[in-house]
Amino acid sequence: MKLKITMAAALVCLLATAALFAQTPERSNRKQPTAEQMARRQSDRMQKSLKLDAQQTERVYKLRLDQIKREEARREALRKERKADEEALRKILTEEQYLQWQKQQKQQQRPGGPGNGMGPRGNGMGPRGGFPGTGEESGFGA
Repeated sequence: MKLKITMAAALVCLLATAALFAQTPERSNRKQPTAEQMARRQSDRMQKSLKLDAQQTERVYKLRLDQIKREEARREALRKERKADEEALRKILTEEQYLQWQKQQKQQQRPGGPGNGMGPRGNGMGPRGGFPGTGEESGFGA
């Protein structure tokens, strides 16, 4: 009898997990909003939460749009710099060394990419096992 209950509970957990993964949208399917859309959404949120008038809302929109575009330009410049650095490294290393280095780089990448909120422990608790953004540690294995 206990075996049947245990098996049923395991089956329910398995089905629940499968259903959860089936509902999770993939990041690659989502379309990245434009700078204008992001700035408009942010300025609209501020308008509602801070009760901005039309002039303030438009000024916030223009400020956020400028900030977003500058940030995009910085990211693109950083991408180009990384690519140039990788090409320079490729010229230094042998083909075998370069392939090994690429493999190491892929192993070091975390699922979800940079800034995924997962510290080196992979527990979502930040870099030292503490609570993200608080500077506090959880006390569990820290």
